[in-house]
Amino acid sequence: MGAQGAEPSPATAPAFGVSPRAQFHRVRRNMEAAFAISITVPVIVKMVNAKEIGRLTGRGFTPTAQPDSRVVGLARKAKDGHEFYIESGSPRTAAITTIAHELTHVWQYGNWAEGTLATRYGAANLPAVYEGMASWVEIQY
Repeated sequence: MGAQGAEPSPATAPAFGVSPRAQFHRVRRNMEAAFAISITVPVIVKMVNAKEIGRLTGRGFTPTAQPDSRVVGLARKAKDGHEFYIESGSPRTAAITTIAHELTHVWQYGNWAEGTLATRYGAANLPAVYEGMASWVEIQY
């Protein structure tokens, strides 16, 4: 698989209706067209379970008998581009909106001057600025 998206295990494909890789590229093209942006950096997509996303974020995840809120995706800078993780087995719509959310972070990392944002909004508010825009894009998508 190339640097533009890693093919997850076949077990996760039915939730998408198409391969996760094809869905990633579809969301990327749609976002570029809808928001007049370009996402040109290499992105590696990894499908992992909720426990692994919890470990990567440092937030953990312990399921209970009740509905449990949790992080279902994570984007971060990598050695040769960016990578993001999506919870495997997610329902199709949830997976698609998570891809849009995480692609927004990839775009932010390549286009925003963090120092300027910290000066304007305060360094302590940067997580809210990043997450606010990514959540907005997720809803719009």
